Amino acid sequence: MSLSIAIHDISDPNNVRNGMLKALVALRNAAQSDSEIWTGCYVAACTFLDGLARPQPGQVRSTIVTYIRTHFPDLDSEVGAEVFYDSFRCKAVHEFAMQPPFAIGRGVVTDPYLRIDGAHQILNVDRFVHEVIEHLRPPNPVGMQFSPLSVHTPTVTGTP
Repeated sequence: MSLSIAIHDISDPNNVRNGMLKALVALRNAAQSDSEIWTGCYVAACTFLDGLARPQPGQVRSTIVTYIRTHFPDLDSEVGAEVFYDSFRCKAVHEFAMQPPFAIGRGVVTDPYLRIDGAHQILNVDRFVHEVIEHLRPPNPVGMQFSPLSVHTPTVTGTP
């Protein structure tokens, strides 16, 4: 018996970026009608930055901070790359939560990244996700070009 399996080659940087773009756009679109999806959308955008920055073990923080400074200068100037990494990204990515006084909130993509509301510092999740999506679209700052998904179909023999 022959079994045909489609494999998506994630070693191809174009496929990685294209996959990130499609996933983030789908999450953002779903979040427009279901506000509970926004946190997951934000966490996905944060982890995609990790994938784009490609840090070596032991250099995650410094590599991502540098990537933010280089490719997201408005986020760096309005929030600070270190503050974003330490206070907005880490708790969200590792615990799916934020540590007060830091929070994410809805806004307009043209609004500032950061809003102060009493004791809370609130990151504009709409703008952040929008900026990551735009960063993933071609042409992009790192010069990669998108190509159609490369899918090959190997033939696997044996029983499923």
